Amino acid sequence: MKTRSLESLSKRHRLVSTWTFLAAASAVVAACGGSGGGDEPVPAGPNQTPTVTLDTPTAGANAPTSLALSASATDADGTIASVQFFNGSTLLGAGVFDAATSKYRLAYTVGATQHGDYAITARATDNAGAEATSAAQTVTIAANVPPVVAVTSDSATLPENATTGPVTLIATASDSDGIAKVEFFNGAQKIGGDVTAAPYELAWADVAPGSYEITARATDLNGIVTTSAAQTLVVSPNTANLWANLSAAQKGGLALAPDSPIEDAAIDALQLMTAIGVTRINPSFNPAIVQGARLLADLTPAPGAAVACPGGGTVQATALPNGTRVHDYENCIVGGFTFYGGANMAPYSHLDQSVTPAVTRQISSSIEYDPATGRLSISGLKITGNGAPLPGAETYPRNAIPNTVVTCTGTGAARSCVTDMNSTHLWGNDIAWTGYGAGTRVSPDPLYATDDTFTVNGTYRPFSGAQPARNYRFEALTNTGGRVIVYGNNGYSVVTRQAPVSPGVERLTVRRWLQAPITVGGFTFPAGPSTQGPFECTVVGAGTAGQWQCVPVL
Repeated sequence: MKTRSLESLSKRHRLVSTWTFLAAASAVVAACGGSGGGDEPVPAGPNQTPTVTLDTPTAGANAPTSLALSASATDADGTIASVQFFNGSTLLGAGVFDAATSKYRLAYTVGATQHGDYAITARATDNAGAEATSAAQTVTIAANVPPVVAVTSDSATLPENATTGPVTLIATASDSDGIAKVEFFNGAQKIGGDVTAAPYELAWADVAPGSYEITARATDLNGIVTTSAAQTLVVSPNTANLWANLSAAQKGGLALAPDSPIEDAAIDALQLMTAIGVTRINPSFNPAIVQGARLLADLTPAPGAAVACPGGGTVQATALPNGTRVHDYENCIVGGFTFYGGANMAPYSHLDQSVTPAVTRQISSSIEYDPATGRLSISGLKITGNGAPLPGAETYPRNAIPNTVVTCTGTGAARSCVTDMNSTHLWGNDIAWTGYGAGTRVSPDPLYATDDTFTVNGTYRPFSGAQPARNYRFEALTNTGGRVIVYGNNGYSVVTRQAPVSPGVERLTVRRWLQAPITVGGFTFPAGPSTQGPFECTVVGAGTAGQWQCVPVL
């Protein structure tokens, strides 16, 4: 009985203690705003994922460029911890929050070799670690196309009466994403500053005469560079200048300075037409004959068997006891001319119509070359083709090279050959007869005008013993245009040829520059520049020669 009583007491004590604990807990819940009364606590809901929207990515058309990325992100039950941008699965970087626009932004640098298609997504992460990824947007970045650039300026001519002066360099440049600048170079040396806008031109100041290798370098807006092909730029003083100011090359190897004054402009025009050698009856193009002789000076084979000429036919050299050689030409073609003759060749026939009845004459010729002095002496050599004069009616054929001596010195680029034709025409080493084309005339034609096309360049001096003379420089003189500068010891004049007025009537204008006034025929020409003309020049007189007469047009 006693034992049971003790168990009952123990159980009653535990019940009281449990009740007391529950009551206390209920009081705590009530104090915290709970309902008490024994209700269960309410657990927290699950974390909501953020939302993210990717804006359209923007970039330049070509690599290298900058890829601009932006996205909007929000979280309903928390905050955004980060926004990251991806290209496919490759992380590009984390965006930076821009308070002004409430967007996350990233500028990603695309390298020159990183062109291609980019599939961009934005991934937002909230403060509880939940993530959301935007839909992908694709942007294509093409490979960069290098700029295109070319030098387009021509060879330059410096201003009149100047040994140095500005030269305008011109280039064209284009690029699909724009040109940042164009630079000009002479070899490796930069010329002037950057040209940042079209037209891409640069004035190159204080340029001395000479030859230059000019390139243009274009840089596009992405920093890609292209260098043009080099263009050789030859800068030479305008030869409408004083003889003393010309370079040795421009003097054409003529050693004698002009020692006769510039006088009446009609004389300038007259002497120009005489130098060309065109007359109304059976015209004679003296520069063509001189050019033919000059070409033969470069064809000097060693003694022995005949050798082939460049265009056909042969030339044979035979040694003489004194060390010189004789040359024989068998229809030898050089530079469009055909040559026949020589001491060992049969004479060729010529019909002399200057007598009645006409007589067929045999023309002998001789050509001798001295290798020790570089001297080629020609007499009576027949020359045809390429503007050489047609056979005429006179005693001695016009299509024969008269007594002519070509003297050459130096080798290679320093080679210089001066040609003395018949002791009346001294041509420099730069004589060039080009572009010949036959006109419509039939020889002999008393109304012959200079209708055969040609171009003459080179220096010239009338050669008449020890008499004073003026020097000439032919600049692209044709049958209808071009000019000749006449150099005197007191200045110079520029004779410009115009188109013929009518058959047999040539027209020229003369611009003069004198160091001091000069009086001719009671008329005083002032110092400095002046212009006379135009002059009309016609061939007068009968017979086979004819003479030029030039008078001013009123």
